[in-house]
Amino acid sequence: MHEDGYYLDEHSKAIFGDLLKFILDIAKSGKEEKLLRPLPSMALICTVYGPLKMFAKMMEEVELLYSLELEEELADSFWNAIRWLDCSPGR
Repeated sequence: MHEDGYYLDEHSKAIFGDLLKFILDIAKSGKEEKLLRPLPSMALICTVYGPLKMFAKMMEEVELLYSLELEEELADSFWNAIRWLDCSPGR
């Protein structure tokens, strides 16, 4: 993540820490409600954050063009990556 970026001051780091806590709380709640995969919360965040960062880089470099359709497909793909799918018999 970026919490240790040289360009961040103490205030920025605190804001980032608050954001990370907020996301971790959502991941914890999602796992408890069996909405998200039972992975460590940081693994869930990395599963989405890494690809999102790469997509942003590709769009910056104009190797990938933004469209609403692409945004919707990416959002769906990210949710599928972390969503809990109970495939047990009878479901």
